[in-house]
Amino acid sequence: MTNRTAERSWLFFARLFLLLEPLSPWLGSLWLKRRLQRLKDKGLLHSYDVKTRRVKKFHYRVDMDLVMTQGQAKDMLNHIVDNIGQEVIPWLKKRRKVVRRSR
Repeated sequence: MTNRTAERSWLFFARLFLLLEPLSPWLGSLWLKRRLQRLKDKGLLHSYDVKTRRVKKFHYRVDMDLVMTQGQAKDMLNHIVDNIGQEVIPWLKKRRKVVRRSR
């Protein structure tokens, strides 16, 4: 691919993104609703409601109402706490290596 073709492709996709940007709240809301529906199907949520609103260009407001029973909340928090070590600790170790190398 020539440099000119790559530049034209980049401009095309940048313009397309700017034209579709007003649809982002709807797409984001759709994605969140599907994810929350999966959690509801697994029995982790009792009910939910998601509202996404465009405040201004590239700024959005997301309101989520999640309804859980006491047992569901306890299971969800246990899952989050159990997975913090698996997700955060490896990231911290990588971060320490990068900081030490940069000194």
